[in-house]
Amino acid sequence: LRNLLSILNASFYLAKWLARVDIRTLGSGTAGSRNLLRQFGFNYALVAFLWDGGKAFVAIKLVSLLGDQANLLTLELLVLCSVIIGHVWPVQMAWRGGKGLACLIGGLLAFDPILLVVCVILFLLLGLTLRLLTQWQKPDIAVYLCLFFIPFVFFLKQWIFLSSSWRSLILPVALLGLSCGIVLFAHRRNIQMALGHHLDGG
Repeated sequence: LRNLLSILNASFYLAKWLARVDIRTLGSGTAGSRNLLRQFGFNYALVAFLWDGGKAFVAIKLVSLLGDQANLLTLELLVLCSVIIGHVWPVQMAWRGGKGLACLIGGLLAFDPILLVVCVILFLLLGLTLRLLTQWQKPDIAVYLCLFFIPFVFFLKQWIFLSSSWRSLILPVALLGLSCGIVLFAHRRNIQMALGHHLDGG
């Protein structure tokens, strides 16, 4: 079920259903909710975002109900990582899927909603700081910076506030870091374009 959820890309199948087209041949060339937004509008993009986030949420909740409670955190993050991998590189779509951000958000909501709230606050602070100091108008770079900091924020939260042993956190932090790293890798062209546009004075 987890593998089935991960490869069902909402943007790809909605575009197939709506217009009988491969969303990857339009716009940015990716099977993601942002591209769907540009091509078909907000309502369909919202459905895709909720589906892609929801499949990670459901997969992790199933693990929390059925998995080994002694290693639950590691299992949840392993599932999150596998769902993101299946979303970014789905076998039935010739390994060309979405970028995994919605999956990551849905996964964070499932296994650690407090961490998600902290990340939203961090995103807002980073966005405001960039706007004040560099006149950066778009939120993209704040999103990517937030993704980079998520594993560190998670480690500090577990270590300082929940008194978890740092040794017990090595694998969970590594899995969360891998999940965030895959999402950042999938957004590499967006990062290059955002940096290039800003450095060029756009």
